[in-house]
Amino acid sequence: MFLLGHACWAYLTGRLVSHPLGLRPNLYLLLILGMLPDVDLILGSLDIGHRTVTHSIIFWSILFVPFFVKYRKVALPYFVAASQHILIGDLIVGRTNILWPVADLRVGLGFPILSPLNLLLEAAGLVLLVAVVVLGKDRSHLVDRKKSAVLALLVVIPFATFVILASSEGLLTSFLLEQSDARHLEKNLPSLLDSRNLQIAVAMHLSLVFFIGIHFIATSKRLFRRNPSSTTKT
Repeated sequence: MFLLGHACWAYLTGRLVSHPLGLRPNLYLLLILGMLPDVDLILGSLDIGHRTVTHSIIFWSILFVPFFVKYRKVALPYFVAASQHILIGDLIVGRTNILWPVADLRVGLGFPILSPLNLLLEAAGLVLLVAVVVLGKDRSHLVDRKKSAVLALLVVIPFATFVILASSEGLLTSFLLEQSDARHLEKNLPSLLDSRNLQIAVAMHLSLVFFIGIHFIATSKRLFRRNPSSTTKT
């Protein structure tokens, strides 16, 4: 999946497991964790290949041990948000070694990233996210406006980077060739050059950025009205 699908389904799965536990997870943290495994795309200089370290369930299970010890069930939605990147999105597009480094087990359906199936799942994730946030009035992420602004920015920056790269198909494919698993990408390159599907993907990414911006502004105003700054008495 693209960042859009990973982020949207991270929120949806995180909210799904949190509901029976009576938890209200941070919206932006769920979105960020859903995209975070793809940080390996910019770690090529450290000899970290795409779909290796950060795409291993073992890696995330070990990483979350201290969080489960300290926060217990509160950490569960965030673990699910990161894990679904591997167990949902990356099992649809290409193949991933989910048990690295214990075993070389590459699993996945192998669909191209711009296949109709993947774009449909990305669109479904976007629509469901908007519906759940709006209808569920999910404003629990607003701890305070400054922290929320930082987290919202951390969501928007990767999306903006993708849009910039996608503005030039040659730049996008060149970047992916340099940073990604060549065996996986070789199969996907023909579909990456399909400009119509790429434009659809870009439009969906921009739609989520727009929604996040509008939602952040609207909820920040509500929070400000509920917690007005106290005036200093003289």
